[in-house]
Amino acid sequence: MPTAAMPPSISASSVDAGALTGTHVLRIDGFSQAALLPAGKCLKSCVFRVGGHAWRVRCYPGGVSDGQSSHVSVVLELAGGVRSVRAKVRVTLLALPAAGVAAPAPALAAAEYTGTFRMKWARCSFGSLIGRKALEGSTHLVDGDDCLAVRCDVTVIPKPAPARPVVRPDELERLGLVCTCKDDLCKRPHVRAAEAADEFTKPGRSHGTLLRFLRCLQM
Repeated sequence: MPTAAMPPSISASSVDAGALTGTHVLRIDGFSQAALLPAGKCLKSCVFRVGGHAWRVRCYPGGVSDGQSSHVSVVLELAGGVRSVRAKVRVTLLALPAAGVAAPAPALAAAEYTGTFRMKWARCSFGSLIGRKALEGSTHLVDGDDCLAVRCDVTVIPKPAPARPVVRPDELERLGLVCTCKDDLCKRPHVRAAEAADEFTKPGRSHGTLLRFLRCLQM
């Protein structure tokens, strides 16, 4: 006796990989005096939070180390004991215009970094962000209020959430996995769209509601 054909197995899932973004600005008034700091000495921002994590910006007007003493350096660090955080960072140096000037602050230098901040190396360093001579001779800084701003844009990239069986019936149809026709002779897998929609709208029903599939067998 021939064995009846079994319906094909179909499954689907979705993953949410959203990101969280925040911006912090460290304003340095009287930068010409701050530029006298030796290498390794820094000006620190207050602690700010992005993506549920604590961060801090450090600006080294005389360079983060002796080897980079001819440059202005900027460091972004995790201010909390987090084991691992992946983030995209953009640092921009801005010269604030003199009081009363409506022009936007010009960007003097910018750099980006994308990577993982780990507990042991929970920082990223822009050691050669801009040369000190180029910065001190900038007309934007000289003609302004001797004020420098360090803008830091942080985008925390969360770990992908576990896959969930949440795919709508219309999406499954567009993927060519199921059919919503009412032809009893159709051999493609079918989904009871109305039933599935009702399941999703019931109060307290989780997104993990399983879709039940039917296959129309040729009579």
